[in-house]
Amino acid sequence: MTGRLSLRTHPWLAGHAVGGVVLLPGTAFAELALHAGESVGCDHVDELTLHTPLVIPEVGDVTLQVAIAAPDESGRRMMTIHSRGEGGSGGADASASAWTRHAAGVLSPAKDDDTASYELLAGPWPPVGATPVDLNTAYDQMADAGFAYGLAFQGLRAAWRYGDDILVEARLPEEVSGDAAAYGLHPALLDAALQGTGLLSVAGPGTPVVPHVWNGLRFRTHGAVSVRACLSTLGATGAAVCVRITDDTG
Repeated sequence: MTGRLSLRTHPWLAGHAVGGVVLLPGTAFAELALHAGESVGCDHVDELTLHTPLVIPEVGDVTLQVAIAAPDESGRRMMTIHSRGEGGSGGADASASAWTRHAAGVLSPAKDDDTASYELLAGPWPPVGATPVDLNTAYDQMADAGFAYGLAFQGLRAAWRYGDDILVEARLPEEVSGDAAAYGLHPALLDAALQGTGLLSVAGPGTPVVPHVWNGLRFRTHGAVSVRACLSTLGATGAAVCVRITDDTG
């Protein structure tokens, strides 16, 4: 599968700048993997590891390539995501003809998942006992940490502490909400939900966490404009985060 990205065709990507450089968010790689997997009957991402950041140039296009291998005996497929810049009048430099591998992973057919773990998000909201978190300076703190989020990525609307977990509510800003139906889950919306990880002890206040390994990723519905999410640390070190997300209907 092939495609193109640029700030001309996807201007909302300019809102994901890290250290002054526009990078394709990890959530976009997740979207690519899920979309590609669904096309071959493998709508479950067993694993997706990000290797190299994908820089979106100020001028010119980036060509994407998602390659999926033949299935093994269990139906699982290996997958890679590569990109290269486009030379010539597009503005990319002459060395942009080489392909760069950004991600690799494993896709598999759908699995039976435990829906009981989503009851919290589908019930009364916020749940009884949840303590509100003040987000008035959240994006200022993220900017101080080097994450200059544009309006498209400023979708984090509310957050609560609920025991050891963080509950968040995120909504696509109006400027990109019309594109929601074109995605399984708009990368800017998923990114906004993940911004709540900065409230977990794994990060510390105001420090966003950039996911580089995804496991057990699956879409049950598509095109959400707003979501609720529960973020939980996993393991003794808390270096991994479990993310459960629902739309407004649960």
